[in-house]
Amino acid sequence: MGAIFADPHMVGVGVIFRDSEGTVLLVASMKESEVGDPAEIEMVAMLRGLQLCIPMGIEKLILESDSLLMVNQMNEDTKPWSLFGNIIKETRQFSTRFKSCIVQHVGRLGNTVAHNLARHAWYVQDVTIWSGSCPDFVKEAVWVDNSM
Repeated sequence: MGAIFADPHMVGVGVIFRDSEGTVLLVASMKESEVGDPAEIEMVAMLRGLQLCIPMGIEKLILESDSLLMVNQMNEDTKPWSLFGNIIKETRQFSTRFKSCIVQHVGRLGNTVAHNLARHAWYVQDVTIWSGSCPDFVKEAVWVDNSM
């Protein structure tokens, strides 16, 4: 998930990894520069999430985004012609490194944790990662997600 800041040259990205039971494995907040379009921010968030998965040894994953446009771009076999087609292409390439990578759309309410993490990126220097737990400012949203 991405968040746009007042600084036109910075955006935030939030990523959350859960196991099949919904237990939080890792969360991250990071800043990205020179990303302006909301759809592009979502694609960068997917790319960063995939990049974080690789060293964790994850073989099967479900990648969720509240951007239906970007989910469709990931699931299509056609060559991307948008202004940020290179990011789409790179994200697709990373997704092939997994035995299974399903990309699906979730409504904005289903992405509250990632959105809060993306907004929190304003306060981090570059990247902040919490492994095996989550920060207090997203615990309530995690609890709500798990109870749905």
